[in-house]
Amino acid sequence: MGEASLSLTFLCQGFAFAIPQSIARAQSPKLAASLDAAQEISQNPVITIKDFSLDTVNCMVEFFKSDCYEVDRRNFPSVLQAVGGSPAPEHFMRDVLTCHLQICAIGTHYGVPKLCELARDNIQKVFGGKWFDSVFLFTAAIVLKSKDDELQKLLVTLARGHLHSLTTSNGFDHATMLKSFHPKLREQDNILQQKGDQPKSTAGPSSQKESSTEIEALRLQVSSLKQQVISVSSERDQLREQISASSVKKEELRRSHPNISAERDLLWSKVSTLTAEKEELQKVAAKKPASTERDGHGTNDTNKKSSAEIKAEEGDKIIDTLQRELRVTRSETGLLRARWVKEKTKSSILTQENEDLKKSLELERRSRVSITEFARDDVRNALKDEQKVTTDLTTKLTQASQALETERKRTATLVQEVTQIKRNLELERQRNTGMSLVERARMRETIDAQKSQISALVNGREEMKRELKMVRTEKKNEVDRKWEITNKMNALIQTMHEWDECRHCGADFGTYVEDHGSAIACMAADGAIKERDILIPRHYLHPSPSSLHHCPDSNMSPNNGKYVVFDIVGTCVSYDKLTEAVQKQLGDKLLAENVKPSLLVNLWIEAGEREYTYLSITGRYVAFDKLFSSLFYRMLWLAGIQEPRSFASEADIEKITQGYMDLEPRPDLKECFDKLRAAGFTVRGLTAGDFDRVLGYFDKAGIEFPKEHLMSCDSFGVGKPDLKAYASTFEELKGAKELWFAAAHMWDVSSAKQVGFKSAYCSVLEKEPCVDIFGEMDVMSDTLSEMADKIIKASS
Repeated sequence: MGEASLSLTFLCQGFAFAIPQSIARAQSPKLAASLDAAQEISQNPVITIKDFSLDTVNCMVEFFKSDCYEVDRRNFPSVLQAVGGSPAPEHFMRDVLTCHLQICAIGTHYGVPKLCELARDNIQKVFGGKWFDSVFLFTAAIVLKSKDDELQKLLVTLARGHLHSLTTSNGFDHATMLKSFHPKLREQDNILQQKGDQPKSTAGPSSQKESSTEIEALRLQVSSLKQQVISVSSERDQLREQISASSVKKEELRRSHPNISAERDLLWSKVSTLTAEKEELQKVAAKKPASTERDGHGTNDTNKKSSAEIKAEEGDKIIDTLQRELRVTRSETGLLRARWVKEKTKSSILTQENEDLKKSLELERRSRVSITEFARDDVRNALKDEQKVTTDLTTKLTQASQALETERKRTATLVQEVTQIKRNLELERQRNTGMSLVERARMRETIDAQKSQISALVNGREEMKRELKMVRTEKKNEVDRKWEITNKMNALIQTMHEWDECRHCGADFGTYVEDHGSAIACMAADGAIKERDILIPRHYLHPSPSSLHHCPDSNMSPNNGKYVVFDIVGTCVSYDKLTEAVQKQLGDKLLAENVKPSLLVNLWIEAGEREYTYLSITGRYVAFDKLFSSLFYRMLWLAGIQEPRSFASEADIEKITQGYMDLEPRPDLKECFDKLRAAGFTVRGLTAGDFDRVLGYFDKAGIEFPKEHLMSCDSFGVGKPDLKAYASTFEELKGAKELWFAAAHMWDVSSAKQVGFKSAYCSVLEKEPCVDIFGEMDVMSDTLSEMADKIIKASS
């Protein structure tokens, strides 16, 4: 037996996973050494795994076989708690990381470096998405307990971009995280792990003393820094108050400066005025004669001179006063300007000092954070943790030795059990070999007979299921047929009461209906069947004008030919005339309101079809023509017209609806009908419009369309796209070789397809078929002529 057929089996919770030994040797040197050691005991050894879950072992085996693994997320606690909903992102991310950490741990345990590397890559991808500090701290607490230095380094790399949020979170433990974030402590931890039994290094006490000294020095430094921060903060507050007061004073000086300048200019103007008056008085005094007469006129001159001198003296006094005030004002202005410059300089100095204090505080905060976050009590706690780790390692080593001895004993027991099982298998094989050929043949026949019985039972069960389904379908169809016949009868009786005579022969219609086996008799008031009474076949009970208004000699039987049932309005005839009528009557008004007539028309038609359908499916059928004109004012309101009834009059609506009565067939409609008829098809119509109006479209265009081939939904009170509206036509023609329904409305043709028609769609009206909503039709074209060609081709 070659090496390729040898296997290694992992046993976990009662499940066995077998892999080729060649793959195990290639992926793990540790497993290769174990296989070499176990070759003397068993060529196909079994490894029992108890420390890891079944999913973890399954992922490892999957990696051995395909070099990758996929985590099964269906059994995550977060997914199970969500009960069909979306799990909480934080809890779901924690479950995913737990699985990858377990896979990394089992890879480390069994020495599979590529598996560990793949698990670390997956962990990095998970953290590359949305970040949660609590999830990272949860992961770090697990990783720091392991011996995977690469995984610890990966956490250091991931944490660098989130240090601020991590250190301020509630779950951040400085003592625990110090091993991961401080390289020296991580190296010391690795050295302790490598030494195993050695409880402490010889340099332990001295390093502890040095650390204690450093801690005390750091504490003193932190205390002094705190005092400095407090004093600097108080100085900063004082400076801010001074800056605020200076700003207020500066603002007051700025406000008073224009007033002072105005007062100064006013004083200058007064001084100029008084100086001019003084000069004028001096000129007047100089013109007086040097000597005066000593007669009666001398007294008057003396009085005049004295009054002029008095005015001059008063003017001099006023000028002196104004000059003094001007000098005082100038001095005050200079003082205020100097004071303002001084305050401005002081304010700039204070601002600069404030900026310097801010920078120093920021530097102080950074230095304090760097010192307090990675020092303080963490060093002492880290030393205690190192002592605990050393003790734990010693305990684990003892436990591992005991477990190894227990495993050796259990392995010896398993070897004995395997040997006994081999012996039992050999005896069983020898016993089975002794079975006679007759017994073997008899046993094979019994097995084949039982298989045949089981197969027959299964086939019988499937046949019964099919029959039950058919019975249910037939029962449902029978109920629908009864309901449909009842409605047809009611509609027939109602129509008989409304119609007075046959449109062809003028004979009076009866007012009673009797059942004559395969036909229905419409009888006169006396109840006796007369020659002019009409016998209508049962399969023509739908009360359409084409069936109820036929004379007795009309041939109503459908042949076994080929039929195409057309939707008329929108498919065979276009809405262009209606758009032209709106354009002609209200075009300028609509354009002034930024409303295109074509958009209003299409909105009007779509809303009319919607309301028509809603009323029909709720048992309140209203003829489309009546409903259509009533919606016009609502359409104007929906188009943004604030006062629809003042915007358009009743006369406007009458002229516009006349355009609806004058709709014209599409240019290629006659060509389409001619092609189909030449290929042996009978063209019929099923419309939601008025019978006479729709028939008039063809008559005015000179297109042949027999009235008995047209049916209106008004005749039986069920509107399209209710499936019952199509079912009556389909039931009438279901014996035909080819039965098509053609329309330019995707909702129309797709509904007819549900009843059983073959479907033909033309995009001449809607342009976009929206097959993602309605699905593909049997024939799809852009023009009616092209649709006829494709129907003929599909039929042939």
